[in-house]
Amino acid sequence: MKKRARNGSIRPSGPRWQAQYKAPGETTYRAAPHTFPTWDEAQRWLDDTATDMRRGTWQDTSKAAMTFAALAADVFEIRQDWKPGTRRNNTTLLNGMLLPTFGHMKLSDITLRTVEVWWARKAAHPVNRRNAYFLLSGIMKKAVVWKYIPASPCVIEKAGKDVSKRRPDHTPEEFVRVVDELPDYCKTPALVLFSSSARISELAGLNYGDYDGKTGSLTIQRQLSEIGGMHLAPTKTDTAEPVILFKWGRDALDQYLKTNPGFPGIAMFRGTRGARLSARRFRIEWARACETAGIENFNPHDCRHTSLTVAAQAGLTAAEIMKRGRHTTQASSSRYLHAIKEREQELVSRINDLLEGTA
Repeated sequence: MKKRARNGSIRPSGPRWQAQYKAPGETTYRAAPHTFPTWDEAQRWLDDTATDMRRGTWQDTSKAAMTFAALAADVFEIRQDWKPGTRRNNTTLLNGMLLPTFGHMKLSDITLRTVEVWWARKAAHPVNRRNAYFLLSGIMKKAVVWKYIPASPCVIEKAGKDVSKRRPDHTPEEFVRVVDELPDYCKTPALVLFSSSARISELAGLNYGDYDGKTGSLTIQRQLSEIGGMHLAPTKTDTAEPVILFKWGRDALDQYLKTNPGFPGIAMFRGTRGARLSARRFRIEWARACETAGIENFNPHDCRHTSLTVAAQAGLTAAEIMKRGRHTTQASSSRYLHAIKEREQELVSRINDLLEGTA
């Protein structure tokens, strides 16, 4: 009597047997990835496959034949939440760090070994390697979600360790020396940059209406993006946060507004030709001023670090630093904890002196 297959069909294939099954959502049969030496083994494979489908653990092995390049293209297409700068950086990492190694490979061929070999060969570029690994891991996790592969091969320990070189700690005195060498049209912007702990692109995006002279509060709600042409865009954290200016910036801005009045929706700071002062122009003038002042390795973004460090030394808590810096994670604010600890140690030392005097 001829055997009747369960959960699919079985037919001869030369001296072996071929099993056919229907994948979830499909109406036509597809062949198993390999043939079987006996009819019974083909049936056991069909039964096991059907069980996996019912449990939701079945993996579509045909999808694992997709190349990494094809998968990456799909992931890039669906990530509409990436900001232009993030997309640009990820595209550079994909083309420069990942596709040369993984682009032609089938997903099933990307294993822990191949990832670890790639990791070892990129040791000369630790920062780009770390960032590229995060991108690779995100793409492969999506393959798991889509059930193309059973698990991600990106499980390298401590791959997320921060390997970037720490920026130097510049002092407010060095900042003042640089400001003294700036052209007049950049002095007030520099003082506002420092006093608001803003990013340079956020400074360039300020309008007259963002400042409340009565309270000394500056609302940072946009930035001037230079990606794809100059245009105003949401801030890096997509928030609109008010911040109280330090006295340096408040005094300078109050005086600036007396001699340079403007309407709320107009750019607060302008270059020599009347257009909105760009981050690029400010960086050029800042670099020249640093050279004249004899201060090395001090870029405009370091003003933000110096500003937040001063705030921490003055007694602001970690939560307050996070709010003032408009950080979205505590990790971003963690670099200022040393200043908070130093402040705490100073206060405890004073308390100890008082207690010792009463003993």
